[in-house]
Amino acid sequence: MKVRSLLRRASLDSALVLILFPLIALGCGDDLADDDGADDKDDFHTVEPVGHIEDIDGNSYPYIEIDGRHFTAKNLETTRYRNGDEIPQVQDPAEWAALTTGAWAYYENVESNGRVYGKLYNWYAVNDPRGLGPEGWRVPTQSEWTAISVALGGNGVSGGKLKAKGAWTGSSPATDELGFAALPGGHRDRDGRFTTIESSAYFWTATDYEPGLDDSARFASIHYYNETFSIGHNRQTMGMSIRLVEE
Repeated sequence: MKVRSLLRRASLDSALVLILFPLIALGCGDDLADDDGADDKDDFHTVEPVGHIEDIDGNSYPYIEIDGRHFTAKNLETTRYRNGDEIPQVQDPAEWAALTTGAWAYYENVESNGRVYGKLYNWYAVNDPRGLGPEGWRVPTQSEWTAISVALGGNGVSGGKLKAKGAWTGSSPATDELGFAALPGGHRDRDGRFTTIESSAYFWTATDYEPGLDDSARFASIHYYNETFSIGHNRQTMGMSIRLVEE
């Protein structure tokens, strides 16, 4: 009787192992997938979007409504202009610094950074008449960025209200009140160096600083150390993130 009982117990244990092992393995696979997919920027979205659009490469972007206008809630990722022409990826710092035409880069030329923060574009790509967004969408002007800030209470507090929850360091508020999900993707400097990732977000506007007189353009910025929103200007060779607005 004891032998039969032991055999019966062993059979039950074996059956449990056969049942549980795939579940354990599946769980491990999920953990690995989560680790690999922890850089999915959609993880930071906590507000239901109004809808989605796709760029010419098939990348999907949620969009939200702010003050009656639709803005994308994810940084641009396209490698092509609207008409299908390629936007070159430029990695070399000296080559980047000498550009007078559109280009993009991953932060530190690391593709996994792009999966989190999107691509960094110079302003020549922004200003190219071939367009960066799908039909009916374009890069916002300085005044349209300012309108976003005004709708969220002004420059003193709107930066914190645009920041994605859980994506910023420091004690400054990051409440993402409307689902804009701004990420600290840093920027590429005029000399081709990369800087300020995980601490600042820089977004190009479509507004030239002094047309015909200066090679600078306007940008919007948000930083980890406070909740302000700022408009500044810098060289068009800088690499920054891009959002889109519907016409």
